[in-house]
Amino acid sequence: EIKLSGWHETPLRGSNLINVVIDPSNRFVATCSGKDCLLFDVKTGERQFCIDHDSTLVGSYFATPNEIITVDASGVLRKWSLDGFDDASLITTITLKKNMRHVREEGGSVVSIVSEKTELFLYLIKENGDLEKLCDLPDDATCSSFSVSSKLVAVCHGKKVRVIAREKDAKVADSWYESRFHIDFLKESNEMNIFESVHVRGDTVAAALTIGRIFIWCDASSLGVNRATQSVHWHKSAPALALSSFGGIFSGGGECVLCKWKLGKGAPSMLPRLSSPVRRMRLSNDDALISLLLDDNSIVMIDAAAMAVHSRIPTISTSSRTNGRPLMEWDPMEEDMVVVGGREGCLQWIHPATSTAPFIMDVGLENGVDRDLPIYGVTQSFHSVYLARFSRDHVVTLEEKVGVIGKCRVRVWERTNTSCSFNLLYSQEMGTRMIEVSLRASSTSTPIFLLTNSNGKTMVLKNSVAGWHLDSSRNFVWKGASFRCASRILEEGLWAVAYSVSSISSAIVVIRVHEMRVMEVLKVDGDVHEVEWCNSTLIAASSTAAYAWCGTTFLLKWKVCERVCLRVHPIVLVWKESKIMVIDENDGRVKESMECLYTIDDAIAFNHGDSYGILVFHSGTLSVLISSEMNLPRRRIRSIRMSTMELPTPSVPQSVIQPSSCLSGPAHMLPPLSLVAPSFIHSCLLPIRA
Repeated sequence: EIKLSGWHETPLRGSNLINVVIDPSNRFVATCSGKDCLLFDVKTGERQFCIDHDSTLVGSYFATPNEIITVDASGVLRKWSLDGFDDASLITTITLKKNMRHVREEGGSVVSIVSEKTELFLYLIKENGDLEKLCDLPDDATCSSFSVSSKLVAVCHGKKVRVIAREKDAKVADSWYESRFHIDFLKESNEMNIFESVHVRGDTVAAALTIGRIFIWCDASSLGVNRATQSVHWHKSAPALALSSFGGIFSGGGECVLCKWKLGKGAPSMLPRLSSPVRRMRLSNDDALISLLLDDNSIVMIDAAAMAVHSRIPTISTSSRTNGRPLMEWDPMEEDMVVVGGREGCLQWIHPATSTAPFIMDVGLENGVDRDLPIYGVTQSFHSVYLARFSRDHVVTLEEKVGVIGKCRVRVWERTNTSCSFNLLYSQEMGTRMIEVSLRASSTSTPIFLLTNSNGKTMVLKNSVAGWHLDSSRNFVWKGASFRCASRILEEGLWAVAYSVSSISSAIVVIRVHEMRVMEVLKVDGDVHEVEWCNSTLIAASSTAAYAWCGTTFLLKWKVCERVCLRVHPIVLVWKESKIMVIDENDGRVKESMECLYTIDDAIAFNHGDSYGILVFHSGTLSVLISSEMNLPRRRIRSIRMSTMELPTPSVPQSVIQPSSCLSGPAHMLPPLSLVAPSFIHSCLLPIRA
């Protein structure tokens, strides 16, 4: 056994962004993810470089256009000099000796949420590293529930907003506003209607309730906030807020719409069709740009005056609505990438070695608008891709509607002239949930796809003169046994499928798919959880051992009497707990091994130059194992291209496409957008094809 020399494990960069800040000259935008601070060019969206740290970051901010400060969870503050667009060098380090939860610069002040035993406090961080306690915070405080300016500190406390004056000569030193806003039909749910977000600019305070209503107080240091001076309401849930120096307010929430309010001027101007709900927003120092951090982990730069997209920052897309193990698949046309699940209804091709996502495929063909609205008793439903299989010409996806049990949607896509662009060929709602899809990796004039449902029945999906259809005459069930897993289809037309025979044994059945005829039955001990072809070798892993057979004679080549997890392509990976190994397909010998930081849930290999790398999922995060650290790209990253996928149905009549009418009323008065007519979605809320 050879240890993986020179290899190391690093988290996938940019997979969990916590903030976004713009430098005073509007040249850089910075964001923190895990132990990395990533810097991008504001104008082009290109990633410039990454500042690595030894511990998890809780925030960053710019001291000057050429200096950025990062703060980690243990309270270590580091100042970095930005040497043009090339690199950063460390200037000073200050240890604050506090457990930090969140740090940001706001209104010329640097503030932090500090945890002391069981209590939370808001501290002011001075330039020399001294700390000044500003106020206490509620136990459930978030980065949206407080805000600071040079004059005021505002904090959300349930149904109350507290505003504290920072100037000693202020007329009102401390004031409270308590919401008594009541909606009859909400009944007892009115108790859930609390202040969730607040923003302060100078002497003005804005705060938003759970139902989306925004209250604004002017001259708060003189008049206090005992009475609300004015309010506006368009959103259905509490939006992120940002007050501008020009007397306006920006808001963005679950509707995937950015609103620009001019106080006293009536309805807002809007920028619709954002890819995902707005999580946080930040204005630049001159109020010319707005940085939006969306729920799908993407960053969008907005021109504040024109209310138009200025640039998009390429990031790893994620979904806040799905939990558990993500989809991880290989694509034979992009072997240096891995296909993983992105935001709702989407797949993305990520390059693990550089932590970039050059391509996104919109499988669901619908926009994932609206968060869940517990106060209204509404849980949003959406199509989630839970399985995808790729060949050189086609992709087959299985989708399930979250909240609907036992059904799924099967879709077949054809590649266009580019590797990661697809057209929809076939879509079918299935009454029984499909759990496996098998297909050939290479091109073929008459493609055949095998779909296996939860009852163990395998159906043949093929194309003919009449179009794509399920060939019911070729359905396959093996002795009524329970289906476990299946392999891809070899070029010779062989397919291996595992069935449970008893509580202690299983059978792997080798089938020739053209006749759906059984060629061989291989008995194994335990419950099989993986079976796959590796060149001409058939490899399987069960609850008791791993096996390999010759693909022509089906004689046993080797057996490892140990429970391991297995993934084949382009190499044979096995792992047990936190140890991952590369084994030889011919004799089962361990060629290389490495110990990961945590217990491994899933892993997949990808091409990395002349060698390979491994993408690992454990402890809810994705990590990359590569032999040497690749420099982050200094050149322009390939822009994200949305697929040119159109439904094979007549286009939506132009009379239906009326974006203005779709957004003419307040969103809190509309039904959940996921339940309205398809024409509404097509007319104004489809994701932009960038």
